[in-house]
Amino acid sequence: MSEPLFRIQAVSKATGIPPATLRAWERRYGFPVPERTESSYRLYSEEKIDLIKQLKALCQQGMAPSEAVKVLKEKQVVKEEKAQEADIKSVNRSAQPSGYSPPPEEHFVRSQENLIEAIHRFDPLMLEKHTRAALLQGSAKQVFDHIFAPVLTKIGEEWHDGMLSIAQEHLATEAIGNAVRDLLRFVQLDRGAKHIILACVSGESHSLPLYGSAFHFIQWGYRVTILGVNTPPEALRQSVVRLKPEAVGLSITCPKSIEMTKGQIPEYVRACQGLPLIIGGSGVYALSDTFEGRDIVAASGSPTDVRTLFEARVAKGVLES
Repeated sequence: MSEPLFRIQAVSKATGIPPATLRAWERRYGFPVPERTESSYRLYSEEKIDLIKQLKALCQQGMAPSEAVKVLKEKQVVKEEKAQEADIKSVNRSAQPSGYSPPPEEHFVRSQENLIEAIHRFDPLMLEKHTRAALLQGSAKQVFDHIFAPVLTKIGEEWHDGMLSIAQEHLATEAIGNAVRDLLRFVQLDRGAKHIILACVSGESHSLPLYGSAFHFIQWGYRVTILGVNTPPEALRQSVVRLKPEAVGLSITCPKSIEMTKGQIPEYVRACQGLPLIIGGSGVYALSDTFEGRDIVAASGSPTDVRTLFEARVAKGVLES
């Protein structure tokens, strides 16, 4: 079946971009280039409509259209290169022993090193430059998993060991945190998608796992709302009432008090009002006995295992409703 194509009026309605602007972007920047009918009417694929939405988002963040087009074209090149690499790897993978896990790709490691060097030098301009470059190194999830998350983890460890000042740690967290939030905006799904709320429990100040989870849920077809750190049960309940999500996710990494969190688990369950609740983070293992007898999905194991458990719980809720 051929991919559906849309006329410029439909694209304008879907993106909020006037037809005149779409024509101007095509004329000035050659982006995106639609197909043409025999009568020269423009026809846009769903992929090109998505590119227009990304271009609009970048412009709304203050980027000039010419610069935004350059960023998106570079991302397209990277995407095509990745697809070619994936084809090659799929051929070679059968020759690898069972359980083989390839090392991080060289360009990911190089990006990590560049960011860490900028942080060590306490150089905001250098950090900004390498952060922007990192955004072009792969998909949103790849950039987060293989560049930003490892860098933030290492920076946290170096600060804890006294190798970095708190000012350097704050500089890194702010710059990379902003980039991660931008990545999330680029891949966020529309209102029509299923919706999940993600939050940290009371006393939890580590938000990084929330963003890692967000990219997984987006891949699973969910639009994500992140409430952030230190979210008490009552705030979660209010969010559930107002936003009406299909599910809720909580992160427990290193809360101030495990005992306090244990005591609040029943409150969080009630705050979800019967919605599927998935709880993840390194603190889950210390709370496993608290989950017994409660309708909670504990996010432990591989992403595939977690997804299977989570979707089974969601399906159960649908059948019972």
